[in-house]
Amino acid sequence: MKNNPWNGTSFHNDVINLSYNELVERIGEPTYDEPSSDNKVQKEWQLMTDDNIAFTIYDWKEYERDVTDGDEVKWHVGYSGGTNCRKSIKMYLEKFGINVINDKMF
Repeated sequence: MKNNPWNGTSFHNDVINLSYNELVERIGEPTYDEPSSDNKVQKEWQLMTDDNIAFTIYDWKEYERDVTDGDEVKWHVGYSGGTNCRKSIKMYLEKFGINVINDKMF
């Protein structure tokens, strides 16, 4: 889709460490709950901040595990843009009790 605001989002080392159930309780069911065609992502949420910044939350390459098993998952946060986008996303998710951390290991 040409005007899809989630096209072009990417990982910038920001992660959320929660179980699948905790994430669903806080932000609802995923936008996509079937694995991607390449099986790199099992679950993905497409979200929009109050100031219209599109972002995604998704598992990445959890091939050998069921991300809904109740264990904590390192969810990736994808977005386009820089520091201002990151701040807006963090503030938005904090309203749901979700802490975004920057994981420089990637």
